[in-house]
Amino acid sequence: AMFMDGLQLGLARLLLALPAIALFFVPLFAFFFFPVIGSIIAEGSARTSAEAERMVSLAFGIGMLAATVCCGGGFLYSLALGFVYPAMTANFTRHGAFAACFNFPEILAFIRRNGTNYLTVWVAGLLAGVVYSTVFSVLYVIPCIGPMLALPLSLVGLFWIYMVTGHAVGQAMALDKEAVLRP
Repeated sequence: AMFMDGLQLGLARLLLALPAIALFFVPLFAFFFFPVIGSIIAEGSARTSAEAERMVSLAFGIGMLAATVCCGGGFLYSLALGFVYPAMTANFTRHGAFAACFNFPEILAFIRRNGTNYLTVWVAGLLAGVVYSTVFSVLYVIPCIGPMLALPLSLVGLFWIYMVTGHAVGQAMALDKEAVLRP
């Protein structure tokens, strides 16, 4: 039962993260293919090499602008999503249904009811990520051993981050007077 709950919660997180994933991959497409498209257009319509170069430069500029806008939007969406994930987890835990992950009025009500406690949960998750990243970065610099430890340390580190965040979410739910857990 707990394994299936974890799969459902992971699927809900993945579904909510799809726009951010798309916003991060569209710039890659724009960055690599806008100059190609510009050169194809320039080859057929430009009269001089200066015109062709100008068209390729324009296409590259448009691609860079699209990349910047998309990455910025993806970053902001990811931050908002990271802020909502703990409340989504709490709501899923409370109701035990996949649909509870998408009940945004109830999720936002939980965040409003537990403002300072919820902020503590979010900061605890961020700090756990910073600690993990720092330790991982230092260990990865060690020649030979660091890269070999990369995968096991990644798995252990992510598990630790989820444990810290899960504990903080549980504490916030325990302090929430309106939260009623499923049996």
